Amino acid sequence: MNALSLKLPTMSLARIDKKATLLLVAVSLLVFAAAVIAGTAGTEWQPLYQKILDMLQGYGGKFIAIAAFGWGLFSIFGRGSLATAMVSFGIAIAVFIVPTLLDSFFTAVI
Repeated sequence: MNALSLKLPTMSLARIDKKATLLLVAVSLLVFAAAVIAGTAGTEWQPLYQKILDMLQGYGGKFIAIAAFGWGLFSIFGRGSLATAMVSFGIAIAVFIVPTLLDSFFTAVI
């Protein structure tokens, strides 16, 4: 008898009963309950986060956006590279949009 001819028992999803499914859902909810409040606790990183957020939404973010936009224009007219220009324009747009999205994503309450 070799390993290829060994018949192992299998269990299909159709054989799992309703009680086991409910138990699995209940255990999953209990395990992941701590992750639900992860964005509202822990103020250790708040000063650093606020400093970076203020920089990106203030003059630092404007400088990065203008520099990326200028690099995109240089890429289009100077080298004729449309792909590099699109990446630069994406960076310029993302500098202002991403901090707001992250802030609303992590502070969302269900």
